[in-house]
Amino acid sequence: MKATKEQEKAIVTEGNLIVSAGAGSGKTSVLSERVLYFIKEKGFHIKEFLIVTFTTLAASEMKERIRKVLKDNNLEDANDVDVSQISTFDSYAFSIVKKYHFKLGLPSNVSIIDENILGVKFRLKAKEKLEQLYSKQDDEIFNNLNNKYKSLSAKKPAQTVNNNQKKSETDAQSQKTEQKGYIPSLYSVTKFFCEYEYAANNY
Repeated sequence: MKATKEQEKAIVTEGNLIVSAGAGSGKTSVLSERVLYFIKEKGFHIKEFLIVTFTTLAASEMKERIRKVLKDNNLEDANDVDVSQISTFDSYAFSIVKKYHFKLGLPSNVSIIDENILGVKFRLKAKEKLEQLYSKQDDEIFNNLNNKYKSLSAKKPAQTVNNNQKKSETDAQSQKTEQKGYIPSLYSVTKFFCEYEYAANNY
């Protein structure tokens, strides 16, 4: 690549530096040339670099760019690009957690939970906790918040229907929910517990 003065400075400067530039300005090319410079001119190996970015797609593109520039210069480091530390921030952080799991008190098979599964587990735990508190009914803070939120569970306007039986079933279900006082939505449950924890710790 034909680098500008600013890009050339970013390529050859030793130590840490911040390259701030807009989209399409050549940041990836500058980084590739920087890697090439330090391998070819300074004797570094590709495995000695840590290159992280935000997305998997960007990390993949970075690998291909670096591999190409190393191949074009007949450097054997091109063969080690796939085993080098070129990844996303999340992936790199997780690799450290897995490597030092024993220091963190985590099992060796630690994994990242899917967001959808986490949502399900949260709702189950929240329901279990709400059931426990509801069965006791001896917590003034809980009862006050329960009265505040339970009305939200059945306030969806019923559609006008000609079938009176369907309307009766809808009203009966709403009444049941209203009496039970459960909080149906994940947002309401989250807000409920935030307010409950704050109130419990401050009053």
